[in-house]
Amino acid sequence: MSRIPSSNAYFFFAVFLSPSCLSRVTTQKKPSDINKYFAMYDNGNWIEKKEAIRHIKRYPSAQTFSFLIKAADDPHSIIRIEALKSISLHVPPEAVGKVKQLALSEKRPNVRWQALRTLSRYKDPTSALVFAKALKSDDWLIREEAIKGLLKINDYAIRYVSIPYILEALDDPIESIVITTLNDLSIKDQRLYQKISSILQETPAHKHSLLQATLTALKGYKYDTATRESIVNLLVHRNKDLRIAAFRALKSESELIEKLAEEKNR
Repeated sequence: MSRIPSSNAYFFFAVFLSPSCLSRVTTQKKPSDINKYFAMYDNGNWIEKKEAIRHIKRYPSAQTFSFLIKAADDPHSIIRIEALKSISLHVPPEAVGKVKQLALSEKRPNVRWQALRTLSRYKDPTSALVFAKALKSDDWLIREEAIKGLLKINDYAIRYVSIPYILEALDDPIESIVITTLNDLSIKDQRLYQKISSILQETPAHKHSLLQATLTALKGYKYDTATRESIVNLLVHRNKDLRIAAFRALKSESELIEKLAEEKNR
């Protein structure tokens, strides 16, 4: 026969083992503990500085954000990267200026790449020019992160002003950048349609990832005859994922045509 816990036991489980209580027990630190990590950063080598940042970032506050902005100027590139990663966790408004500065003018490519990635977390319309300038970089990883950030900005005016930059990314010689652009693209514009359609028709059958990304980007458009024929031809491709993507692209057009007809008859 099972033993029934006493009311005191119920009280213990309900209060002391509740999720909120456990959270306070496992995450709360005394100010002196935080100060220990500030001192570790100020007096330590790069390994100790990195460890200090990893502890301090867990406790968001104005003091923490001010510290991370300071750490983003550290002479060690690995520390600047760690600071930027920590900023991206909380996206504090006061840090965006420092992140923009690094995304624009940082000399180390790996730090600039992280700055662009962190900046994209802000989805800030005023950052569009930073991403546009980064698209001119000789480093393809920088260009790829730049187009990701630009396409994350959910602002009507910025999105349509960005079309020339998107077309530039779709013309990039690095296939990974073209695929990234196609996969992240949500803007519908006839200039973009013409470019995406030409990519579909010019891409060899063995480039599965590029074809699939192109089919995904075409959804939401009404196709011209040549584009539709290219999609239909992919229905018998030997790659199963491509066949499914082609079917979904055709289904998307059919649904769009049906919707437009309903709106016309209202």
